Amino acid sequence: HKQLDGERAAALAVQAAERDADQPGGAGNLAQARHMLDDGPDKPFLDLYFSDHLHGYVVGAYNQIYRTDDGGRSWQPWMQHVDNPQ
Repeated sequence: HKQLDGERAAALAVQAAERDADQPGGAGNLAQARHMLDDGPDKPFLDLYFSDHLHGYVVGAYNQIYRTDDGGRSWQPWMQHVDNPQ
């Protein structure tokens, strides 16, 4: 498995936004995710938290939030679960 880096994080965000594009605010989320992917991996991760050996979160600049339920083998974008008033 590949570690979560900026390129992988942006690709995951685009995949999630494409899946949810028909939801309220989905078009804006998709545009933002594509912009993040086009920008490249320049948005740093700032902190990592694990509640146990399987469940964790990584947060980064520009409202990046990803969650794992398998000890970091895979990560899911979690931005849509948190309010961001910008």
